[in-house]
Amino acid sequence: MVRAFLAIDLPETLKKELSKLSKLNSFPKGKFKWVKEENFHITLKFLGNISENQIKKIEEICREVAKEFKKFELEVGEVGRFPERGKPRVMWLGVEKGSEVLQRLAETLQRILKQHKIINEKEDYHPHITFLRIKELEDEEEFEVFVKRIAEVARDLKGMKFKVNEIILFKSELSSQGPKYTPLFKIELAE
Repeated sequence: MVRAFLAIDLPETLKKELSKLSKLNSFPKGKFKWVKEENFHITLKFLGNISENQIKKIEEICREVAKEFKKFELEVGEVGRFPERGKPRVMWLGVEKGSEVLQRLAETLQRILKQHKIINEKEDYHPHITFLRIKELEDEEEFEVFVKRIAEVARDLKGMKFKVNEIILFKSELSSQGPKYTPLFKIELAE
């Protein structure tokens, strides 16, 4: 069994810019985990543990779906967090222009994966790039100041554009140093 997810990779230039957020000086009290530069991506669907046979089937599905979607452009949007109310667990950067195509791509993949019983349920899809996981938060007011500061710095990223060329199945290996993502296959979208 392999722990895996389908995703869109990001260009190195955007990854480098995003990693600059982790170099901010004023952190609120709590436990935070920054996403490593090489791990930035946009998840299409987290699959959990899948078998070798399922990997082959997922690859077939991705090949068929990729024929229906031309390469497209995404534009970086605003900073957000999940959940919006209550204790935040994740901070992310949204996508704007092109997000409707990304939404259709993710929903198409989910629908077909569900038909083939690779996933059990179809979930609402919110395209985003996770950059910070919040394990524990000690001071919510201090955190709100931090969020505003991050949003200010991230404003430089807003409007950055990049091309989505392929769907990737990543293997995710968890360790005490953090997750390591390895591509198992890459399927190019249509021209």
